[in-house]
Amino acid sequence: MIKGQHITSITFISPRDMRKNRSDAVHVMKSCEAFSRQNVEVRLLTPRVERKGNPKDMKSLFSLYNIDERAFEIVESPYSLLERDDGNVHPVKLLLFKLLFIFQYFIANRKNYRDNRNIIYSKCFISTVPVIFLKKIGIVKSPLVFEIINIKNSLLHRFLVRNVDFFISHSHFVNYFILKITQRPLSDFYNSPLFTQVQAFERLVKTGKSTIRQQLSIPLGRKIVLYAGKVFKGSREIQYMSEVARNTPHIDYYIVGASPHALEYYQSKIKDCENVYLFGFQTLENYYKYVKAADILLSYYPATEHYMYQLLPGKMGIYLASDNPVILSDMPNLRLYFSDDLVYYVPPDSPGLLKKKILDIFENYHSAVEKAKSARQFISNLTYQNYGESIIVALEKQFCKTMPD
Repeated sequence: MIKGQHITSITFISPRDMRKNRSDAVHVMKSCEAFSRQNVEVRLLTPRVERKGNPKDMKSLFSLYNIDERAFEIVESPYSLLERDDGNVHPVKLLLFKLLFIFQYFIANRKNYRDNRNIIYSKCFISTVPVIFLKKIGIVKSPLVFEIINIKNSLLHRFLVRNVDFFISHSHFVNYFILKITQRPLSDFYNSPLFTQVQAFERLVKTGKSTIRQQLSIPLGRKIVLYAGKVFKGSREIQYMSEVARNTPHIDYYIVGASPHALEYYQSKIKDCENVYLFGFQTLENYYKYVKAADILLSYYPATEHYMYQLLPGKMGIYLASDNPVILSDMPNLRLYFSDDLVYYVPPDSPGLLKKKILDIFENYHSAVEKAKSARQFISNLTYQNYGESIIVALEKQFCKTMPD
């Protein structure tokens, strides 16, 4: 490479469509925005899903994430899928459409992917397979970078980690697993800094807790423990939360972000818990407001291998920006990022200990809020802007053999 060259473009392959602002879609959009601010042309390739009540045009889609529509380009698959009543799509069609879309896109645009300055950046396992094939036969030559969040000991995952050029990783434990099965050098990994939505939170939530509760019709005098995030049928975290709620009737428990299918399922399951309230999927602004309106925030997952060694909840940045105390399951991967000075840890699968911790926090709420303020200070510089800049620097160091000017 010529000394002084820089990355000129990133083509980001998303596992999700962007028409519903789930946590992983938010991360993809915020990452693309951050990359674009580094004078890099960004192109986002996504599946296309027709969703009820969600944005139909690009301007509305960008507005859903509070991003300027001029920041980067979104290229949706020409193969459209319809959202089912449960909020999902036909899995086999989704898989086939992903493969076909990515294969056709890179064949049609192969002249743009011939050197190290144009990065192919993927976060989708199955959609990366066509790119690997095209690289192996020499049609595509640009570096293939994979952002790895979790890993399974499956044929697909093993194939992928052996054939991509570089990893953007969020977990030392995931790196260790990949190293075990591939013997790749550590120089093939970049451990990214923590990223949060603190800037977006501060921009959209400018009023105090009392005002927000009035806006959301939440009683001012009630104590509220809130879980915000994905909710599935049979989620043990919801089971544990409901068990604690039955034993603390003077506290309200809010579950925010359930799909219509999950709402229907849990409304019958927890009908005996009059202090548990279920809320459906929210806009980003309302999601932030519910987090701010609570007194304690909960992310209490069971002790599975995935949660213990690969989990990094996307909600943590919003939780820690809220000035509210946060309770987490005591997981090794979470402790890599968050010390006891910032959050409260409770052993997983222990609803009795979770109840005790909630009561202890309310009993000593002033000191808990001081800890929450320390957490907010901790994340104040952990912005997507800094996250994106650090990744661009790492990619240029790896592929352009020079640091940016």
